[in-house]
Amino acid sequence: MTPKIQPARQALDHYCRTRGEFFFGTLETEIVDLLADLLHLAQDEGYDSINLLRLAQMHYQIETGEGTDTLCQTPFSEEN
Repeated sequence: MTPKIQPARQALDHYCRTRGEFFFGTLETEIVDLLADLLHLAQDEGYDSINLLRLAQMHYQIETGEGTDTLCQTPFSEEN
């Protein structure tokens, strides 16, 4: 497990235990639920959820080197 993945996995495990639905669904379902709840939190705190998704995707692409030539053409970009 890479240094980037380990804290994310720990956060996801804690989130699942807190909800009392530890891997009730698939890992994919749990990740989607956490992401959705984080977007609810962001909106509640006055942040632009779509912009945060765009920024997170950019960070991921930079960190992994994936798609760095298309950073401005993300699925959340207003240009698409």
